[in-house]
Amino acid sequence: GLAWEPYFRAAQKNIEQYHFRVLYDKNAKTFLQYRYDKKRYHVPNKIATIVEMLYLYYDFTQEKNLLSIIQQSVNYIISLQDPTFGGIYQTEAKKHLITFYIARCIPALFLHYQRSGYEPALQAALSARDFILSMKLKEGGFAFGYLLEQGQWKKYIYPVFIAGAGDILRA
Repeated sequence: GLAWEPYFRAAQKNIEQYHFRVLYDKNAKTFLQYRYDKKRYHVPNKIATIVEMLYLYYDFTQEKNLLSIIQQSVNYIISLQDPTFGGIYQTEAKKHLITFYIARCIPALFLHYQRSGYEPALQAALSARDFILSMKLKEGGFAFGYLLEQGQWKKYIYPVFIAGAGDILRA
């Protein structure tokens, strides 16, 4: 019974004036994180959240140009997937494989597969899932992830993801 139009207009304004004017990177054809320092990164879990948002927005607007932006964003996420581990790097620096952030990518990859039939998105989601399952601890919870230190991958157990387990389980 709520009037939905004011909520939609607020979301539309946010998407058009912030996501596309501030965060969208025309060169990479995907989204950047907010500027915390001088270097702005493309962060797959944040891109994945935007992909989910754009699908909701598309459902209201039917703006066909959103589908190519979604596809390019999904391709960017997939491009940051490690072929050995199956995890998705935290940024293009390729130095962090963090369980919680990888889990945040899976629903968007799977949603894109459901909507488009794009098989690489499904394969990326399944590989990321396998990585996450490898991080489950026998005591419960999930290990933090892997960090590249002096050319070697080091697995970090702590902090164990308990609070973030909801997103991990959703994935």
